Amino acid sequence: GRLLIAKVQPREQGQALYDDTIAAGGGAYMLEQTSGRQFCTSIGNVPPGAKVTITITYVVELHVRSGGIHLELPCYESLPSSVTTTVHLNMQSAIKEVTSTSHKILFVPGSPSLHHGRVDVGVGHGGSFHLAIRLADPHVPSVCIQQDPVSGRKVACLSLFPLQQVVEHRPVRTEMIFVVDRSGSMSGSKMSAVRDTLRLFLRSIPPGTLFNIVSFGTSFSSLFPSSVKYDQGSLATADQHVTDMDANMGGTNMMKPLQFVFSQAHILGAPRQIFILTDGQVDDRKACTRLVKQHAASCRVFSLGIGSDVDRLLVNKLAMAGHGAADFVQEQVASDVQVKVLQQINRALEPVLIDNSLHLADGMVEHQAPSFIPPVWHGDRIVVYLTLKEGVMPFTATLHSTSAATQERVQCSVVVSPDQVSPGDHICKLAAYAAIHELQNSKDQTKELTDKIVDMSVQHQILSRHTCFVATDSRGTATAGTMVVRHVNQDNSLNSIKSIMAANIDSVLQRGECLERLVEASEDLSISARQFRGNTSLLQRGSVLGRVASGVAGFFSSAFASVASLGGPAETREGQPSKDTPPTFPSSSSISTAPSASSSSSLSSASSSPNLPRLMQLINCQQADGRFPVTTLGGLQPEVRESHLLALLPPGVPRSDLLLELYVTALVISILQKDFKDNEILWKLVAAKARTFIFQEKEKMAELRGVDIEKITNTWHEEHTKLAP
Repeated sequence: GRLLIAKVQPREQGQALYDDTIAAGGGAYMLEQTSGRQFCTSIGNVPPGAKVTITITYVVELHVRSGGIHLELPCYESLPSSVTTTVHLNMQSAIKEVTSTSHKILFVPGSPSLHHGRVDVGVGHGGSFHLAIRLADPHVPSVCIQQDPVSGRKVACLSLFPLQQVVEHRPVRTEMIFVVDRSGSMSGSKMSAVRDTLRLFLRSIPPGTLFNIVSFGTSFSSLFPSSVKYDQGSLATADQHVTDMDANMGGTNMMKPLQFVFSQAHILGAPRQIFILTDGQVDDRKACTRLVKQHAASCRVFSLGIGSDVDRLLVNKLAMAGHGAADFVQEQVASDVQVKVLQQINRALEPVLIDNSLHLADGMVEHQAPSFIPPVWHGDRIVVYLTLKEGVMPFTATLHSTSAATQERVQCSVVVSPDQVSPGDHICKLAAYAAIHELQNSKDQTKELTDKIVDMSVQHQILSRHTCFVATDSRGTATAGTMVVRHVNQDNSLNSIKSIMAANIDSVLQRGECLERLVEASEDLSISARQFRGNTSLLQRGSVLGRVASGVAGFFSSAFASVASLGGPAETREGQPSKDTPPTFPSSSSISTAPSASSSSSLSSASSSPNLPRLMQLINCQQADGRFPVTTLGGLQPEVRESHLLALLPPGVPRSDLLLELYVTALVISILQKDFKDNEILWKLVAAKARTFIFQEKEKMAELRGVDIEKITNTWHEEHTKLAP
């Protein structure tokens, strides 16, 4: 066979070369960035019987969240069984544990060092691949230096973890606003997951918080005229509102609710946090992003994209503009929505560091990317790339930050030694990508700026929105005959139709080209009857889609069994760019930038716990101030009676309902820790609020000072569980 290596070229020039080569009878191959992290591969003029293998290499920074390192490869469908995925780990600290919420994995630790290891990836439940790595010491600052083969300069990657002192039981005063997509496409499992998530959110809010829930579709509505104080009354009102929620608000107009939220007067001393949940796409993405950016100084925006059809670029840009965090989840696993939202709420309540700046000695650095360092949460990582000047000596780089909560000054330092150069050039490519990414997101996009992006992209051979990869095969003998457009993985194309049918009905109406395929393939559609019928309620009666809908509806029951296992990658065409190519920018099966792993071989797979309904029932008993009332005992298994807890009260202390509630609350904390340890992310804030309630009430009762209520109830709970039948 022949090996062709593609080169980055300016986009228009590369497209012209691709077309000219095909016209001359040669072979051509092109990779373009369509939007965000989505890419399109075009393969042209393949001779009959020929086989083409395309290898795409990419590199990515790993995310660091909550003390763990995370690798995520977004996919529309499950990776086919023919794809072998292996992840090689090389960490700064010993690997403690490696887990996956999406696939079965086998972790093989390195020998003799626990800093290394290999992960073999097995079967997944569909959608993206996610890997979480937990290290013995996840907050070790580090420096990696490589020599750029293009410029000859040394490039340093600084990985910094600024930490600040966290004070337990400190009163939290903030404003939290949920902006929820209730368009037609959110019906069925998506809306059910959102309702459960909002109930969990309402139990996780700290006392003293101001909150509101804004729903949107074609229009929008607000639970309260403006944010209200979180107490038992507002909690009950919000609970009923969430129960009555449905996906019945039409299309997807995000601009109006955002304008409403930002028009609300700010409450002094209560920073505003906005959480956006959506599954759709909007026509005014740039306007929404621009609006968020205008208010970034006074609020943070967190966004969660639900399902495979969500506009990933919109979700990412909203969070980036609002100095928040973005995440994505597939609707097939409802508990994932709760986990992702709770992770974001945890981040919103964590101390944040602002006014970040990197202090360097003069004359050491030629270029820094990014030039602006955004706010960072306690324990999260800041990555900065430095292009060093020639002949520099070792120097110290110090990150200066300010705690937004206490105004405390925080510093994090690392020594940069230019003589310690590692092999490879992936750091150089990441540095170039960071610089290009910053330029692509500049406010003013001029021709001069575009030319600079193209020059950097071509020089470092990395893709940008203004360039493309092109490889050509000028054959001695031109391929004769008329080129035939071939649909790859045609038997799996029904998945794209399934996604379209599940999407917002406004989007379906705009895709007229899908109608014929929809009619021909109607007998094989595998979407759920309830969700489909919910969406088709928005169709005009008598329209083409309306007739298709009614014809398909009666066919579901017989089609489920035969099509349940359908799945596959997006369609690709030879000689013509595909419209739907699986997303993903940098990420690699070979990773060497982060920490995580376990000390022994283990096969693990994370799935939603069968105990979740019981957990949610327990959490829903909590009141606004954090207490669990005595009535909570009625739903506990094994059975717990009031007399059991009364026997634990200190002698001589007057009995009271409040005192008994302190012990009930401590008992619930023990149950959460013992029975639901695998779901800690769901109850972490609930338990923190319960502990704050116990702490504050104990401070008012002199006779309880020095009494460790949690320890007493925890010991009793362990013995009681052992004795239970």
